[in-house]
Amino acid sequence: MKKILVLGYIIRAPFGGLCFHHLQYLLSLKNLGHEVLFYEDSDDYPGYYNSQSIEIAKHLGFDFINKLFAYYGLENKWVFFDSGVNVWHGLSRNTFLNFCSQADIVLNLSGVNVLREWWLKIPVRAFVDTDPVFTQIKNITDPKFKELAAAHTCHFSFGENIGRNTSLVPDDGFDWKETRQPVGIEIWKVATAVNCGRWTTVLQWDAYDKCEYSGEIYGMKSASFNNFIDLPARTGEKFELAIKADEKTIIWLENANWLTVGSLIPTKDSWSYQLYIAESKAEWSIAKQGYVKTRSGWFSERSLSYLASGKPVVVENTGFSDFLPVGEGVFCFSTLEEAVEHIARVNKEYARQCGNARTFVEEHFEGKSVLMSLLNRLS
Repeated sequence: MKKILVLGYIIRAPFGGLCFHHLQYLLSLKNLGHEVLFYEDSDDYPGYYNSQSIEIAKHLGFDFINKLFAYYGLENKWVFFDSGVNVWHGLSRNTFLNFCSQADIVLNLSGVNVLREWWLKIPVRAFVDTDPVFTQIKNITDPKFKELAAAHTCHFSFGENIGRNTSLVPDDGFDWKETRQPVGIEIWKVATAVNCGRWTTVLQWDAYDKCEYSGEIYGMKSASFNNFIDLPARTGEKFELAIKADEKTIIWLENANWLTVGSLIPTKDSWSYQLYIAESKAEWSIAKQGYVKTRSGWFSERSLSYLASGKPVVVENTGFSDFLPVGEGVFCFSTLEEAVEHIARVNKEYARQCGNARTFVEEHFEGKSVLMSLLNRLS
């Protein structure tokens, strides 16, 4: 048994969907027999707090994580350091530092917590990059971020094509090993397969500003969407986007027969998120243009939530078809014509593709298997 500290962000971004990214690391490690603790830091990552004041937002985050962790048997397994006022929440400072003094491994998810002496002393420190190409460019152009990455003893990325001839992700000098999102199969109930209703997805139109490096521009989902704006007209299907975007974008989408709903509605908490997926027909979604352009191999943890719920996905290809089987439960497209073709096939074989969706996750993203592979390659 190892003592493993998982660094992430739930309190600063208390949303259903995003919380499962972190939660499934903790649950899968616990199911492997390890002792886990979640740590979050207030500094350097502003998060998004429903436009409320920071003080109210922090308490919203504390309530969110308390309910979430209690439900999944992780009571007293989190700590939050508010550096602005030097106050600790969750576990006490002494209890946390005692855990760190005995810990074997740090998993720093997404690199959104700053350097702190307490976790820098833990012997094995793994950086888990969930935002390939953008992470590598930050390492090249931002000395402070590169210092954070360099403080780790090993580096993993959701960009599973990094280092392959097919990938155009810039080389930042780090040895990136492939990894992927672990899925706690047991926390996802297979939803009823009913071939009606809406194709849905949850997305941010512009998560942050586009990135420019060496004369190339790497964009967000907003840069990927234009080629697929006619999809509702081409298929006659209902497509709903749970989206965070400006009013002009919403009007443009709705004029093209896309249904929209505010992204905070299905992501109010973990239960509303799971219900939204369960009531969906399937997922159709694009990826960040930067992921696609570089053929990074990134695969969405959100899409995995649909698949684990027994919902097929038709998603933009980032190069993951180089190493994952597609065409059964998971369909990838690069053009509007391909998207239309795959949607028609899902409709024709809906019940079978729902079964294939769950099988895909069990075979390729099961949490314990994913993390055993990662732990065996730590250095």
